[in-house]
Amino acid sequence: MLAKIEALHAELKQDEEALTQAKEEESQLLDMLKDLQQERDAQAQKALQMKKRLNPIEGSAGEDTKEIEAANQNFFVQYRPSKLY
Repeated sequence: MLAKIEALHAELKQDEEALTQAKEEESQLLDMLKDLQQERDAQAQKALQMKKRLNPIEGSAGEDTKEIEAANQNFFVQYRPSKLY
């Protein structure tokens, strides 16, 4: 009976140590999560400030898109699958 009590006591001690370690790891993870959230917020703020400083180039995006679409269309007309084989 005494041996069983000692075994249960040892198991309880191991469980308490494991619980303590898990709580410490949880605390560290929460701290790391908080740090990462602060870094994310700082990066988002920086990105927003950079975006506000950008001056759009009028007309170039639309013209570029049209040129790319025309080049793609010419490629597909010129190199239809039947011409590739």
